Amino acid sequence: MDNTLFWVTYLALWLIVTVLFAAVFFLYRFNGQMMLNSRDGRDQQGPEVGKPLPAARLTTVEGKHFDLGSSDLRPQLVFLAATNCKPCLRLKVGFAAFAEKYNSVVDTILVCRGSQEGVAKFASDLPASVIVVADLRWDLGTRLRVHSTPFVFIADSKGIVRGKGNPKDGLALDLFMEQLTEQPKNIQLFVSKSA
Repeated sequence: MDNTLFWVTYLALWLIVTVLFAAVFFLYRFNGQMMLNSRDGRDQQGPEVGKPLPAARLTTVEGKHFDLGSSDLRPQLVFLAATNCKPCLRLKVGFAAFAEKYNSVVDTILVCRGSQEGVAKFASDLPASVIVVADLRWDLGTRLRVHSTPFVFIADSKGIVRGKGNPKDGLALDLFMEQLTEQPKNIQLFVSKSA
């Protein structure tokens, strides 16, 4: 009898511990998702405005290498996207227009999460001037602390980040060019869809 009572209470204790562990795990996950999807979470993602962009050597879908954040290049506008992101598809049209408009003064870079083939298909209708990088495992996105797409930032010719945000349409991308010329301190561009 004592042996049976011991095993029943022992199993009940482990059942309670397992339930509590699962509850804590799901509670932390829920709170983390809430923070990432909140306005504050979106505001804090990405490289810090006014600070140097972490240098990275990237490989394009064509197999060429180029340096992100180098201080001896032209300004760079970087669009972080994912092949399965519907807002990214909508912003892609404005991004293509931006790339055509500012081709002579800014390097436009698409860093896209997905397979090589998926990224190539996603970027197939972009101008030839756009540098396309397939971030297969989201290595650069993770390094830059970007967790939601579409995300755009602009760095000046010295590699200093001048603006960042989650633009909703192509018109908002022109605001990033203004950040280059004004060279503001700590301005983040989170622009809503225009009416």
